[in-house]
Amino acid sequence: MKPLRFVLLGVCPLALAAVLRLVNDSVADDRVVYREGPIVLTQGSPIDLDLDQDGVADFRFSVGTLAELPSPGAHSISRPYLDTFAFNRNDYLLNADGRIVLKEAGFKFGPKTKDGKSWGHRDSEVQAIAYASGNTWPGFSGKPPEAYLGVRFVSKGAVHYGWIRFVVPKTYPPAAFPVIADWAYESRPNTLIRAGEKPSKREVSTQTDG
Repeated sequence: MKPLRFVLLGVCPLALAAVLRLVNDSVADDRVVYREGPIVLTQGSPIDLDLDQDGVADFRFSVGTLAELPSPGAHSISRPYLDTFAFNRNDYLLNADGRIVLKEAGFKFGPKTKDGKSWGHRDSEVQAIAYASGNTWPGFSGKPPEAYLGVRFVSKGAVHYGWIRFVVPKTYPPAAFPVIADWAYESRPNTLIRAGEKPSKREVSTQTDG
């Protein structure tokens, strides 16, 4: 299994980090473990994310572009995508059709779900998070556009809930794909966490690669 890798944006990484920090003022909890990026996703270089830093990857993220031919002889249409794979039978928040759903800040990720949603994953394949439509990413909102992925994972034999925030940064030139801005999880087993929730003492770890 590949170790956790962090790729820095080639253009103004400090400016990107500053942009990502502006997005949320959120509820704080001392028992929330928070990590800060940004982690830039590039084609051909999947990122393995170890939420609890125990040396075992919990989720993998990758990006790419699909070329579609709508009809014979027509020009191909490029569709950037963001997808994921869950290690160790970890889960995402899914809708009634089994598709990953993205949420806004403040949404409660926890043991109880409603409106046809459930926790789950696909065992032997990646699972799409979002596809770009023109210059927008459905499921993302705000300035810069952001979206929260709800996750459920096992740490030291116990189930924990967390969030991973993706942002489409307004850099120049524009980023082709969302970046992983930051993430957090509730250190107490089987305890809900709100999207964007951070520790009140702000013991924040900024992850870079030198």
